[in-house]
Amino acid sequence: MYVFAEKFSISRRNNQNETGYLLTITSQQENEFVKKFLEENQVDFAWLGAHDSDTEGEWKWNGELGSPDANKVFFRKPKLATSEEHTTQLEFISNNGLFSNWRPTEPNDADADEDCAVISSKDGGWNDVRCGYVDAALIVEFGSTELKIISQPTQQTDPSFEKKAHEEL
Repeated sequence: MYVFAEKFSISRRNNQNETGYLLTITSQQENEFVKKFLEENQVDFAWLGAHDSDTEGEWKWNGELGSPDANKVFFRKPKLATSEEHTTQLEFISNNGLFSNWRPTEPNDADADEDCAVISSKDGGWNDVRCGYVDAALIVEFGSTELKIISQPTQQTDPSFEKKAHEEL
C-alpha cells in the first residue's frame, strides 16, 4: 500500500500546479497540527512519506518530486557496537537535530520487514510498519497547512477505489 500511496500522492496537483507528496513532518508544531487533523476526521493512522528501505535504520523522507525534504535522512537508529572487551554498547549516530516523533520502542522493525511509517491520531507518535499495511489513510501534502484526506481505510478493501486510482495514474 505504501508504494501505491506514494505514487498516487505525486500524481496529484494543487491549484498552483505543485506536485503532491505523502506527509512530511519536520517539527513538533506540525506533528500536533496533523494529530489534531486526524482526530477531527476520525482517522486512526496515516502514512508518513518516510522509509528505511534503502538502509535499515536510516529513515529518510521519500525522494519523489514535490517534497522539500526529498531524500533527507532525518533519523538513524542507534546501532549496537561491540568493543574489544566484548561489551555491547549503543553507538551514537547524530540525527543533526532533525525532528522525529517515534513512539518509545519505535522504530523496531518488529516483523523484520517494517520499512514504512505511519502517524497515530491517539498520541501523534510514529510507528514503523510493513509497507503493505492497509489500515492507514492516504493524505497528500502540498507544502502548505492545508491537508486533505484522499482515502481512508475500511474494514474491507474496496477494489473499485484501487482500480479507479490506478486508472488515474
